[in-house]
Amino acid sequence: MASALRKDIELLDIYDRAKREQNGPTRVRILAIASLLEGKNREHAAKIAGMSVSNLHVWIRRFNEYGLEGLITKKKLGKKSTWTCECEQFLKGKALEGARFEAHKRVTYRLEDFRAMIEEKFGICYGISTIWYKLEELDLSWISVRQQHPKSDPVVQDEYKKTPNSIREIQAQHPTKKIEVWFQDEARVGQHGTLTRRWAQKRSRPRALCDFRFESAHIFGAICPASKKALALVFSQIGSIEMDLFLTEISKSLSLNAHAVIIMDRAPWHKSVTVPHNITILYLPPYSPELNPVEQVWDYLRSNYLSNRVYETINDVFDA
Repeated sequence: MASALRKDIELLDIYDRAKREQNGPTRVRILAIASLLEGKNREHAAKIAGMSVSNLHVWIRRFNEYGLEGLITKKKLGKKSTWTCECEQFLKGKALEGARFEAHKRVTYRLEDFRAMIEEKFGICYGISTIWYKLEELDLSWISVRQQHPKSDPVVQDEYKKTPNSIREIQAQHPTKKIEVWFQDEARVGQHGTLTRRWAQKRSRPRALCDFRFESAHIFGAICPASKKALALVFSQIGSIEMDLFLTEISKSLSLNAHAVIIMDRAPWHKSVTVPHNITILYLPPYSPELNPVEQVWDYLRSNYLSNRVYETINDVFDA
């Protein structure tokens, strides 16, 4: 038997509430009740609300019991989440700690590894996609790592960060000169090039040109970020003679009131050179190429200009 409709609420008040209601499903329920109060049949009211007549009867009962508040869509509570702060801290700790091959027989954790560790510790089984979203919520991302030589010494690298003190000492030795800090390095560019990333359709693996010959050239480059200056020379080989020529070019490019401090690695051809009078050399700590910002220049050139190409002759390499 159909429930009778309460009539103690004014029709104008019902329409006014419908106008102010921002939730769509709640609004159409209010309009369905209004149509019933206007004398329309229940099939017509159900059509307005986009529901079946039997479902309309449920909302009529809620309206009769609670008034217009009974027509509001209530948030579904659902099952209480099993994800706790303890799970969160465990996952973040494991992700930041990373895997060690000696102990875990792998060099990095996979999503499947995180899932298995959480299940073993907390007895909760999450899906792979859930683990991914949880890592994102923790502000963690799957990113490329920076290189680190196995023989690098963190203590020596920290000491190197006091380089500004060394530069101030050089400034004291040349009080009338403007000190320019340059960073120098070399890069090999050859026929046997590198491949880089590119945009492509998902689940595909596009091809890119790659040569397997070994003719190459060497770029001697230096940058001065403060003055936005850069200089480069290309040679067919690498050694002390080429380094002397490059330092001479840097020396010529300096203004009369400038003195350059050039920071470079400890390659053998860097230590057997003739240093011009307006240049001082500071060496990087051993096995620490990541401390030289010129490495980023080489990465940029290889990613955007020098990769995925074929050089027919050594002259083509020079022209690149």
